[in-house]
Amino acid sequence: MNGVVRFFSVISATMLCASVAYAGSQACTMEGEMTVMGQHIEAKDCVQASDKQPVAKFRSSCESFANMPVALGGEAGRITYSQTCPENPQGTCVNVNGQGVDFYYYKRTAELLDSTRKSCALSGGTWKE
Repeated sequence: MNGVVRFFSVISATMLCASVAYAGSQACTMEGEMTVMGQHIEAKDCVQASDKQPVAKFRSSCESFANMPVALGGEAGRITYSQTCPENPQGTCVNVNGQGVDFYYYKRTAELLDSTRKSCALSGGTWKE
């Protein structure tokens, strides 16, 4: 399970950071459910970009991220766009790959949150709780 979670955490961080360029502060919150290796996962994550990402590329990256569960036989996540991520995350991975992109995590089990924290370090981010 942890290997799958790490894989998707690193892949999603890389996808979203690959499109860095220009725009205003923006965020997308993704919510959904999926089953991975027999384990049900309920997710609520948010990505917030600095003022250097073009809106179209940012939204395309958010849509790709929200569609990841489809590859595992699940439903695409619901996306809500805003200027900032919701308050009170369980943890935040700040400045992933030095690209001005922050990931906020809201619905994580203790095990999944620990794995996410480790993935943050692998992607060059700084973990904050």
